[in-house]
Amino acid sequence: MLSNKSESVKVLIRCRPFNQNEIINHSIKCIDIQQLDNKNHQCTIKLISPKRYRRRISRLFRFDSFYDENHRTEHIFQDFVQSLVSDVTLNGYSGTVFAYGQTGSGKSWTMAGCQCQSENGLISIAIENVFNLIHQSNDEHEFTIKCAYLEIYNEELHDLLLPRNSSKLSSRLELRENPRSSGVHITNLTWKNVYSIDECLKFKRFGDLARTMGSTQMNRDSSRSHTMFSLSIQYQNNSQTKLFRQGKLNFVDLAGSERQIKTGVSGQQLLESAKINLSLSALNKVISSLVQTNTTHIPYRDSKLTRLLQDSIGGTTKTIMIACISPSEDNYDETLCTLR
Repeated sequence: MLSNKSESVKVLIRCRPFNQNEIINHSIKCIDIQQLDNKNHQCTIKLISPKRYRRRISRLFRFDSFYDENHRTEHIFQDFVQSLVSDVTLNGYSGTVFAYGQTGSGKSWTMAGCQCQSENGLISIAIENVFNLIHQSNDEHEFTIKCAYLEIYNEELHDLLLPRNSSKLSSRLELRENPRSSGVHITNLTWKNVYSIDECLKFKRFGDLARTMGSTQMNRDSSRSHTMFSLSIQYQNNSQTKLFRQGKLNFVDLAGSERQIKTGVSGQQLLESAKINLSLSALNKVISSLVQTNTTHIPYRDSKLTRLLQDSIGGTTKTIMIACISPSEDNYDETLCTLR
């Protein structure tokens, strides 16, 4: 299905504004929009190498859309995510939205939002939209909604919805092959029934507090793990047809790719960075294999991250990838890596 990109996979670019340090240092912009046609989901980006390079090179990249500091997260939701949420909720599709990019590029801002700026993230906007769709449906439809939240830290899976003093913490999460599909099943993962927007957001906030975080020179609030927040939506028609559907919506907030020379990490954080970069490299290999039509082997088993995403990218799953980048030429190498 990945070969039919217009149907199954959308790739968007979100370029954050200059941060405070970049403004102070009078950073130069290295991103230029050559073509932007959001109506037909076509955009061309030019990446310009810095003056410090012996030979200046301009590279062109094509994606489905581009969002800069003039766009709010709500715009991304309306343009791309809203239709995905509708398909998952009402038609039983599987969908995945994930944010990728270097540390400090705006991934968590896009997914979780920022209370200080009164901007909701895609997850909370989607949760509200799911419940609104359900309330608008007729009485013959019965819905059951559940949520789960996990992280991958140093190649280990952790359940973020378990209290820290829970006796169940000793029950490790394990990835098992799902006999009913080509994907995987996570044993011992907590699924919470939710009956309202507020209740679902409460569980999301509870899990946020349990995430593994740290501080680096590049990002004061750096995620040290990959996370996945999932909604399972079961739909049953109570009429004579007894139609049953089950959709699943995943939001994946990937830890940022890091270069030690810039982040200044050492010790435990250096080990964390190595694990993060290895798993992101494995994800890159999987995506590259999926888009090559003559590839028969997809290396899902190279990391816990790619195994977890095995049934969340490719196949019949609808996927939206949001590549988050910096506008500054100081981060040219990292931006080039993300765009590639």
